[in-house]
Amino acid sequence: MDGDFHDLPDDPSALKAMISDIRRSNSSLEAEVAALKAASADAQARIERLQLL
Repeated sequence: MDGDFHDLPDDPSALKAMISDIRRSNSSLEAEVAALKAASADAQARIERLQLL
């Protein structure tokens, strides 16, 4: 689909379903990014503590 708008369905219901799927996927990815950022911050804090030792 990557930017090729000619392949989009003409049916509004199908388009709404696609948008809903994209939003769900986006929300899931945003949650994963937040979790990875938190893990990175925890790892960085541990590295800093270990370097002080």
